[in-house]
Amino acid sequence: MPKFHSIDTRPLISDLLKENASTIESVKKILKTEPLYQENVSRYDDIWILRYVLSHKKKKEPAAKAALKTMHFREEHKLNELGDIRYRVPTLDMTYDIDRSPTHLKYEKFVGDGTYYHVLPDEEKGIVTYIRMSSLDMNGLGANLSEDEVLEWYMKTNESIYQILDHITRSTGRLTKQLKCLDLEGQRLTNFNRAFLKKDAAVSTKMEDFYPQMLGMLAVLNAPSWFSTFYKAIRVFFPKRLIEKVDVLPPKHKVTSNDLARIFKYVSEENFSEKYGGSNTIWPPPYAGLLFKKI
Repeated sequence: MPKFHSIDTRPLISDLLKENASTIESVKKILKTEPLYQENVSRYDDIWILRYVLSHKKKKEPAAKAALKTMHFREEHKLNELGDIRYRVPTLDMTYDIDRSPTHLKYEKFVGDGTYYHVLPDEEKGIVTYIRMSSLDMNGLGANLSEDEVLEWYMKTNESIYQILDHITRSTGRLTKQLKCLDLEGQRLTNFNRAFLKKDAAVSTKMEDFYPQMLGMLAVLNAPSWFSTFYKAIRVFFPKRLIEKVDVLPPKHKVTSNDLARIFKYVSEENFSEKYGGSNTIWPPPYAGLLFKKI
């Protein structure tokens, strides 16, 4: 397959701020009545508000409501007090540079080696997360973790990834998002667990609300023949905003340049894994957290 040369299509932050200036100002007027906003004006700046405006179709009331809800969520979980945790993105063996909570230790019992790879192959583009679904014990997770525990697990990882994406957005001047690649090779239908999927869907809805414009695309790779029917049945659990970002790609030997073009909006061909249609023969790529020094 010939090399695919993509053009950086990420929109410029300067253009987005200009186009949405009026709505951003309207949202700020609403937020100014909230003490949590007044206490964190520098954190909740125009670029932060912009993500809510874009996620809510440029409607000021829903955008402001979502932003206010996020501020209370961050206060409840003391997320602003964490400081810079870009380096805390989990590495290959799922460890962090922090003391793991009982929930983290419980979750890790059901996660096999090499299930998650959070990588930053293009330092001026976004995080790419590879997830090998066959090594994730959904039945164990569904039976042993509550929705609150799933939320706790996702929350810290999302926070560290969001901080990296926000850093790249501000340093490059382009709105930068995450690419998630779900590899279904070897995955069996019996490993999907309804109880866990419902909890995951509920938490995913919250993550879409609290970290808007974070996920750019969720690419389903190596989907088995039965997946299409199964996907139609489970998609009702997940928020529409997430479903709209899902793209089921064919196996590598059937993938086309058009399929890959959608992927290469988020990662360059030379840095996308060869096993999925890219050119990078190094596996796994460097872990994202290792590129940021502890502060």
